[in-house]
Amino acid sequence: MPARFMRILAKFMPDDVFFPDCVVSWDEITRPEAAAYERALAESRVEGDMQRFLESHPRMLTQHLSGDRLAWVIPQQRLGSEYVTDFLIAQRAAGRYSWCAVELERPQVKMFTKSGDPSRFLTHALRQIADWRTWLTRNLGYASQPLERSGLGLVDIEPDLVGMVIIGRDSEVPPGTADLRRTLCRVHNVRIETYDWLLSAASDRLEVLERAGNRHPGADLLAWLCRPRPEDPSRKAVGEVFDGIFSTYTRVSTLREVDWEGVVLDPDHPDVTAALRIVSGPGRPADEILQAADWSDWTDFVARDTDTDLSLLVTESRPSDGLLDTLSPVAEGVWCASRIPGWLPTDLLVHVPPGVGAETRKDRVKAARTVLLRHIPVTDNILAPTAENGEGDPDVEVPRLVEGDSVMHPKFGLGTVQSTMGYGSKSEAIVDFGGRTRHLVLRYARLEKLSGAAAQDAVAG
Repeated sequence: MPARFMRILAKFMPDDVFFPDCVVSWDEITRPEAAAYERALAESRVEGDMQRFLESHPRMLTQHLSGDRLAWVIPQQRLGSEYVTDFLIAQRAAGRYSWCAVELERPQVKMFTKSGDPSRFLTHALRQIADWRTWLTRNLGYASQPLERSGLGLVDIEPDLVGMVIIGRDSEVPPGTADLRRTLCRVHNVRIETYDWLLSAASDRLEVLERAGNRHPGADLLAWLCRPRPEDPSRKAVGEVFDGIFSTYTRVSTLREVDWEGVVLDPDHPDVTAALRIVSGPGRPADEILQAADWSDWTDFVARDTDTDLSLLVTESRPSDGLLDTLSPVAEGVWCASRIPGWLPTDLLVHVPPGVGAETRKDRVKAARTVLLRHIPVTDNILAPTAENGEGDPDVEVPRLVEGDSVMHPKFGLGTVQSTMGYGSKSEAIVDFGGRTRHLVLRYARLEKLSGAAAQDAVAG
């Protein structure tokens, strides 16, 4: 398949995932390209010569790869303001993307000293890769966030990604250093190779391709069938409503793993998240009915295995009547449930059948987000929307509290008011629940003010 056609296909892949300008296919390597690499290597004099050549000929960095013929070679990827990688290479395998971070040192420097110790150039390269991994550990959510949501778009990247150091020439590697080199590779999870190795890998690939002649006719079809799918409408609606989405997985049992995502409820408070699952996409009939058991499996999983009390299930499958009988309607196509009777909703179900338009999908997800936002002030010390936003409940009676009052909260239990502010519907309070302080908006907090006798009974109880 010609490179130009591959780039055209890449344009139909989501920009936030696949970097269409960086896609290459390793089986399009040519003899002239390998010869150009050999000339560039011989003529290289200063740092940056081989970086520029490999940016223009990224296939030379993929000749050691196997499996899927497509790879994404991303040059000079910035990691925050601190680091810039020479290259990142991604390849699709088993439904995910595997990543490799490449650090280039000059061809003229040595891998080992004459005494057989790692050179300062090799030590520097290993430290660079370690620094990138540390940065990814601290910023993994931002790094894997799609570009359209202000992330780096490095989907599926992990802090312990494989590293590769390209340094020096074969003729400059001292004999007797093979064991040390293998040890360094194992300890640092890296490949340490020379620039001659890149040329050798390309030459070996060319021999295989030339012996094989034309590729099997099913290869292009397989690549097309395995291509990344575009974002489905339900996922797109969620992405447009929420300012942040992250992906992870939790091992539920030894028999299966459940993939789930999360949504950031408020961009000003990215730690406040709700677990998200979208029931849609290829392989699941849209007219399949969502049963009550599906709902309970999801909410039980959230309560048991994730770090959030809130959940959002968006489904193209129609909820059964039996399921809807157990939920409370919020808006058209939106239902909710509370884990604590009488308390704010914690689990939301949104039905977005394939036949509805994009705006309807967004409106239903927006309604769910509004309900989940109401839970924020009593779970994460964050103020809720005020009545001016139209999101308050005018029928809620706001208790009049003063410093020292005893109160009862349905979730946090007995507490003591530390201070108050505001008036009426805008009243707020700082409450100490046995050493755990919460900042509450009273119209949302469902606090019960206790009399002296009731407070004594609560303490005694």
